[in-house]
Amino acid sequence: MLFALMTYAVCMSAEILSHIQIGDVCYNLDTENMTAEVTSSNSGYYWQTTIDIPASVEYNDLTFNVTSIGDSAFYYCQNLERIHFSEGLLSIGNSAFRKCEKLRSVTFPESLLTIGGFAFHTCSYFGSIEIPNNVTSIGEYAFAWCQHVRYAIIGDGVITIERYAFEHCVEMISATMGKNIKTIGDCAFWHCEKLNSITLPSTLTYIGTQGFFYCKQLCPFSCLAVTPPTLGNEVFSGVEKRSLEVPSESVTAYKSAYQWKDFNIDEIYIDDEANENILYKSDKQTRKVVHNGQVLIECGDKTYTLQGQEVK
Repeated sequence: MLFALMTYAVCMSAEILSHIQIGDVCYNLDTENMTAEVTSSNSGYYWQTTIDIPASVEYNDLTFNVTSIGDSAFYYCQNLERIHFSEGLLSIGNSAFRKCEKLRSVTFPESLLTIGGFAFHTCSYFGSIEIPNNVTSIGEYAFAWCQHVRYAIIGDGVITIERYAFEHCVEMISATMGKNIKTIGDCAFWHCEKLNSITLPSTLTYIGTQGFFYCKQLCPFSCLAVTPPTLGNEVFSGVEKRSLEVPSESVTAYKSAYQWKDFNIDEIYIDDEANENILYKSDKQTRKVVHNGQVLIECGDKTYTLQGQEVK
């Protein structure tokens, strides 16, 4: 009988305390794992312009580590301009900041592992996006319709870019790909019409249907996969089929591969002693480098943008 009562007491003590307001933020508190999830507020965050998410919170003399932002936690907070994340955050849920149209940028903590679907959909004023190296997947529509994003840097931990992840980022000019991406989903960069700088990594095996649809300024670009990645339908529809740079040993394979063969294939050499951000053209005198998310061309002692403008 005593054992049964003790078991019952333990079960009662391990529970989720929902919508606990601590400071300006509301949390679901897990008393078993001693973790906290940021959740929507009963009174709403609508008028808040700045929110700081701490590494931990105190409640009833207990400490809870803040590890997640819950689904739709800040959905449609139209006045939110700045959010600060602390190290220790592991996940950002689906639609967590969807339609936070004044949110200008975020700095993700290195601890972050997942970014959910629609997480930052229609955050129109983002200027740049940098995904940390521990993130393995970017959810569907995660940054879709972030219409002022110019640069995206995708960390080396990312394996999958889900469908529509960067759809209609119409001002994006550069996307620096992580070195371990295997799959780019359907319409992932759909209608990123100013995207002109991208190097697809050697690990890439598949690009979904219309993955780069109407990225009309995408040439020239590089694909470092020795075996041409499998393509869905109309992956490069609306892209001018100019120069595609591929590993020197793969030129023949790309020239006969579905859709890849539509490009003018040029060979490049990878500097194995450096990394995949150093690519040499066939003359060995010109090299392409990635610097602060922008692809530049070095020729002798001069450096140029892909548009031919000299960088001083």
